[in-house]
Amino acid sequence: MPKIRWTDLPPALRDHLLDRLRERKITAQDLYRLKLWRESDPDAPDGEWYKDFGSFKVCGDGEYPKTFLLRAKLRKVRSSDARAFGGSLLRRCDRVARGATRSKVFEEALEGWLRNVRQRSLEDEVERYYSSLSKAERAEDSKWAGLAPRALGETWT
Repeated sequence: MPKIRWTDLPPALRDHLLDRLRERKITAQDLYRLKLWRESDPDAPDGEWYKDFGSFKVCGDGEYPKTFLLRAKLRKVRSSDARAFGGSLLRRCDRVARGATRSKVFEEALEGWLRNVRQRSLEDEVERYYSSLSKAERAEDSKWAGLAPRALGETWT
């Protein structure tokens, strides 16, 4: 099984991790706990993972550590939920993200979902309206519908 990598990281990832360590102001005690864990040469699980150190968590994906989160910023999910959700769905999102952040990808997905919900709601309202018409109202509506193409043709020619 591959190990979590702490050396020979891509430069951008290494810089990101060092920046997060400085920004998060992680205690010396927790940094020591991180050092001991690193020295244990932990296995790299498939997909997303995290290791809790009390005041912060190390979050990673496969063999790479990705970031450090403070306790206040941690998602409230059980680790098994995070692994099940994080596995294939997040990897697929990352593949199609074209450089966008996951937040942006999910924001756009939610906007699309809301558009679809509004569209379905409108279609349901239209269907309810036309279903509620009497035979006489449907006949009148049909006559008006027949006039519209002719009126447009006269207007546009």
